[in-house]
Amino acid sequence: MIVVSTVIFVYTVAYFRRGFFGETEPVLEHLVAEGPYRFCRHPLYLSFIVLIFGLDLWLGSVLGVAHTLLLSIPSAIYRARVEDRLLREKFGAEWEAYAERVGFLIPKPTRDKSRMNGRADESRW
Repeated sequence: MIVVSTVIFVYTVAYFRRGFFGETEPVLEHLVAEGPYRFCRHPLYLSFIVLIFGLDLWLGSVLGVAHTLLLSIPSAIYRARVEDRLLREKFGAEWEAYAERVGFLIPKPTRDKSRMNGRADESRW
């Protein structure tokens, strides 16, 4: 769990590059919907949550688990919601279509095999 979440975290940061560093305000002039962002809108937060929760469990830290559940996860969700609002304001209908087909933190179930290639369409279960 720790290794997989670390790989996803590094992949997401590397994919997003310059848009990752800085404020919550979107800095890129295009909506990123490829790479890890084709599966969920916030893969960085998802991998971070899984990583720290996995470390808490691996270390057997009750305090760590409590901190993750009570502070880290709510903070990540709050920041992700702020980012969603800012992205909606900046990209409008393009963001709305993206948010409709791609899950917030957890990927939405789909039969669409093209999403695996970065090309999502509207066909779902």
